[in-house]
Amino acid sequence: MSGIEIYVRHRSDGAMLNFHLSSRDRQALIHALTTGGMEDASIPIHLELSLLPQWLTDPENMHARIPISAINISVSD
Repeated sequence: MSGIEIYVRHRSDGAMLNFHLSSRDRQALIHALTTGGMEDASIPIHLELSLLPQWLTDPENMHARIPISAINISVSD
């Protein structure tokens, strides 16, 4: 696997967020979470989600795969 795949899936009890990534990319994501951003811009990141009909303006498109160019983390204490 190459890169970070983030999936949002609808379940009967709400939505579930899943991350699929290699150990190397996991370390990069953990680093981004602790420092506020991804340093390695070469790691591809994609967000994939199934969409509920009530969320759509075009009912013909029930799936989206969105390339992400940056991860920014904001923390408030």
